[in-house]
Amino acid sequence: MSVYRLLIFLPLVLLSSCFQEKETFIPDTNPDDPAFLFSQSLEKIQKFDIPITENTTYFTSDNTNFLKIPSGCLIDEAGNVFTGQATIEIFTMQSIGDLIAFGKIPYTITGPVASQNLFYLNIKATGKNLTINPSLPIEWYSSTETSSNPYHLYYETVTEDRKKIWLSQFTSNYLPWSVKINENQITGYGCVFPITQEGWFVIGSPVTPPSAQITFPCLEGPSNFNRNNAIGFIIDKAGNTVIPLLFDEASKTFCNNVFGVAENSGIKFVLMSYQDDGQYYFGQLSTQVQKDQTYRINTKVTPLKEILSTLRAL
Repeated sequence: MSVYRLLIFLPLVLLSSCFQEKETFIPDTNPDDPAFLFSQSLEKIQKFDIPITENTTYFTSDNTNFLKIPSGCLIDEAGNVFTGQATIEIFTMQSIGDLIAFGKIPYTITGPVASQNLFYLNIKATGKNLTINPSLPIEWYSSTETSSNPYHLYYETVTEDRKKIWLSQFTSNYLPWSVKINENQITGYGCVFPITQEGWFVIGSPVTPPSAQITFPCLEGPSNFNRNNAIGFIIDKAGNTVIPLLFDEASKTFCNNVFGVAENSGIKFVLMSYQDDGQYYFGQLSTQVQKDQTYRINTKVTPLKEILSTLRAL
């Protein structure tokens, strides 16, 4: 199969951040769906214009994630193999804070996921979605950290009762990968996954319970913070894990009594709120957690744009 061309850095439109300062803060305190924070408050999906021909197409936007789109892979709404001008909509994670900023915190029925890469993919033509032929999937080559255990590809889906869940679709060992494009050999280390549908994906692995003593730290915020206007998080950068902290009416603190962290481990707390005065409040605290302690966190008025920028820089 011949290769048409390598498509690197061919932007059609690179959307600028679209921060809607008047957007209502919507914390989701349902333990079955702890992800959603802001409704359309941040838009960082990149768009690239690419030609799809009868040959294999290769694409990358950042030189750490490569897509191999086989001939016959994309199907139009009439059920025909698509060729022509298409638009790839794509996003790749910059930091663990993106999981919070985009409201994409991967949880399975067994617990949190240690995330290596958050990824969004959709391909359109003339404004309409193209589907992926599952027998000719897109191949996603992704750079990840070294691991002796297989990585999982998790896909975000929504149940009939509108709860978000993350399902493990495929597994891949950490391995060297190589893509030959014309005379160029591109190599990397990480995972190779088949992509059979559009949407949000996370490369990660189930969190292994710490061998050390487990602790369940809580956050105490201002007295006007509650389950209707605020939410907190534990960020474990060493473990690439985000744990939501939900408001407990009895103790008036933000806790997670199901999933804990290793005692004496270094973590970061984040607490944010949208108040009746129309202001956003934000605070963060880095600490080495002790056994079942409650930590006081100070917050201050912070523009939504600054909150999201701070999260994305973690």
